Amino acid sequence: MFAPVYSPDGAYMALQVDQGLAVIDSQDGSMQFLTLENPCQDCYWGPRLPIVWHRDSKRFFTSTSLNDYFDRRAETSLIQVRLGSTLETELMVVIRANPFTLDFAPDFAYLSYWSQPDWDSVDASEEKMNWVSLYLMDLESLEIVLYQEQFGLRLSSWNPDSQRFLYTYSSVGGPNLDRKRFSLGSVCQQSQQMPVPAGVIISEVLWLDDGRFLAWTLPEEGIPDRYASGLYLYGLGMEGLPLLIDEIPVHQTEPYGAIRQVVVLEP
Repeated sequence: MFAPVYSPDGAYMALQVDQGLAVIDSQDGSMQFLTLENPCQDCYWGPRLPIVWHRDSKRFFTSTSLNDYFDRRAETSLIQVRLGSTLETELMVVIRANPFTLDFAPDFAYLSYWSQPDWDSVDASEEKMNWVSLYLMDLESLEIVLYQEQFGLRLSSWNPDSQRFLYTYSSVGGPNLDRKRFSLGSVCQQSQQMPVPAGVIISEVLWLDDGRFLAWTLPEEGIPDRYASGLYLYGLGMEGLPLLIDEIPVHQTEPYGAIRQVVVLEP
């Protein structure tokens, strides 16, 4: 059983059930079913059907997969489900990427995903290992653009303006990536290198608005049992290094880990 996912307006919740997917009206409790099976029963995530609501709360996206590869042997079907008297499905596109690499822009105009060449990384030479391609898809025209290729590239987060996004990558290939590089990408402009404090890598980001974001860091040389995670404030118009807010002690041996919560207070 998977946890339900509420629509942005709270009027509906969608969840995966034995037959496929169910949508429940939060007001009257009525339920609609959609028969849908993920053919990748042997994938490591099981027969999962992800649910991503559109911001208009009238539709959501799900996907099915044929395998669990993270290279171009992957085959993911992106499906749009529209609410109405019945649930209407539309197969939008088949993507040569793993479903866990898909990331929607906040306004759902674009979809980003990444993939690797179709060879096993363990058999590839160091020059080719972990070479990653980042793609952008226009969800209206379904046009796909190859945006960037780097070692170990990962998209961190879309900007609230749905035009820009942050991503990290490594300066070298092989099995031991450094991921010291940090860039601001754009759907219509070239990427811009972002400064990273010495001795750390960017591990997580959180946009505060379309011009500022918080970034948490990890030690560059590896993660010991105990370390300090830096919390930095970035501004897209700032010059030089970001502002260090605090260094947060992290104990990897704590049985319940840590919960990270940020509350933005308006002045």
